[in-house]
Amino acid sequence: MAVRNTRGAWYRSWRLVSLDGSTLDVADEKANEDAFTRPGASRGSSAYPQIRFVSLVENGTHVLFGSQMDSYRTGEITLAKAVLPRMRSGMLCLADRISLASNYGNWRKQTGADLPGG
Repeated sequence: MAVRNTRGAWYRSWRLVSLDGSTLDVADEKANEDAFTRPGASRGSSAYPQIRFVSLVENGTHVLFGSQMDSYRTGEITLAKAVLPRMRSGMLCLADRISLASNYGNWRKQTGADLPGG
């Protein structure tokens, strides 16, 4: 993905990556609703079934890698734990609260990657 001179991809000797999650609407079809479910809404359920995903993102190129997807019912922390093995020594990960809340104590042990201030 990024090479050494890719702007925004490196901080000192670290490859900069971020870890975050989101949801995506999928086609409004019965098979998708059965597989992924619809989130609740103030008046019933939402218009489309949704998947939840967590990815590592290379900051300089915005390439997503190590992504894990599942049903909307699956929590981000669960998916983040499945993404952590894609982290490597030499990466500096800018992670939000989903990752830190459940994983900070074992972060280096599990991944070899660094966290700011860690």
